[in-house]
Amino acid sequence: FAPALIIAGCAIAGLLAANVRDPRWILLPVLSSAVLLAALVCVFALLGASAGADLAQQESRRSLSVLGLHANELGLLLNMALALAICALGTSRRAAARVALALACLVLMAGILMTFSRGAFLGLAVVILYALATARGRSWLLWGLVALALVVALSSDSLAQRALHGVGGGDLDFLSSGRIDAIWLPLIPEILDHPILGAGHASILWSQAAQARTILPVSHPHSAYLASLLDVGIVGSVLTALFFAHAWRL
Repeated sequence: FAPALIIAGCAIAGLLAANVRDPRWILLPVLSSAVLLAALVCVFALLGASAGADLAQQESRRSLSVLGLHANELGLLLNMALALAICALGTSRRAAARVALALACLVLMAGILMTFSRGAFLGLAVVILYALATARGRSWLLWGLVALALVVALSSDSLAQRALHGVGGGDLDFLSSGRIDAIWLPLIPEILDHPILGAGHASILWSQAAQARTILPVSHPHSAYLASLLDVGIVGSVLTALFFAHAWRL
């Protein structure tokens, strides 16, 4: 039931955006909650029981779960919010709104870095590079945000240690933090059980691999492509790809 609520919430937000006079206000609760969550991540990372360098360790991957989400899930959520905030920053005309959005971007970037999630780091790089590639007009504020994020990231040994985990070792499973052998390979055969329409949103939770405990205790396959095939099958994955193509054209 809980995963179905997410789909219902997305549908409601889409209907609102399509039918209200000024859909920009829909971003306000989204960004406000995301900034609050990013601030909580920073507070926990700097002041919590596993503060600072401890969070960079591989065995500390679940430390942020006290906030309700795994570090990788937090990174994904905050990166999506950052993409929205940067997009709004590039189109806003009022100075007060630009300052508020710039501060929101700083907090979100700090939260992303404090997740110590390599997926979050990669997502942050993609968001920033795309924003810079598509920036129009005065982009000095965006460049300033990027420069500040780079200074923080490069000056932290803990962030560098986490970002380079397993790099150069030649062991792909170690590089993926055990995802290949302990998540992806056991889940791949389950695609064949429901290849056309999938087994439902977040189906990893009731998959045979999860019941048999042949995978790590995770709530997401840690691969959007594998998750799509498991949850919505070939038909749903094709529809998702078509939606992204349509959104890209818009």
